Amino acid sequence: MSKKLQSAYQKISLNEKRVLQILSIAYEPVTQTKVFEMLRCWNLTDKQEKKITQKEAKAALQKLVNEKLLNNDNGYKCCKQMVEEITLEAYEESVFVPMLEIIRDLLRLKSIYYDSRSPVDRSIREIRVAVYNKDYEGFINSIKVAKKETPDIKYCNIYNLIFNSPFRPEWLRSLPLEFQEIAINNITAEVIAKLDPARAS
Repeated sequence: MSKKLQSAYQKISLNEKRVLQILSIAYEPVTQTKVFEMLRCWNLTDKQEKKITQKEAKAALQKLVNEKLLNNDNGYKCCKQMVEEITLEAYEESVFVPMLEIIRDLLRLKSIYYDSRSPVDRSIREIRVAVYNKDYEGFINSIKVAKKETPDIKYCNIYNLIFNSPFRPEWLRSLPLEFQEIAINNITAEVIAKLDPARAS
């Protein structure tokens, strides 16, 4: 996480953090309409405990885009440099599971590739969800589906994203040994590639 992004993240409101958290879990680009639906389901409120309006939600999204914490090329998506840190924060604050339930309902997570704006991102989301849920069987099933539906996907890049962007040793130690082995093998391979590109190839 760059110092500039980190500084911007530390200054945003709790509601703005919740917006980032739910979009970090969703992972794929999400339309403004769907974001509004997610926030309604999450029941975001202002300081007076009133539900935030669409106008307020739109202003929050624009602020996050301006701060480079969100991208809005083909829908709103959490910036890559922040996505794992923010997802882990959602998990540690016990909002990961209820947010995931909202995403499953609104983005049809169970039917991964139907009506998807980005099937590769949706594949990555399924893999990430299994890791954060510490569900190795679900992880293997997600890999099998992804290999069938998105065969060009590069798994070394996904593993590097999840386990080493940034490297979080305390969290890694909390994962099942199967995930730790995948992470260590991937990180080792990446180091070898940087030290000796000819050997890595």
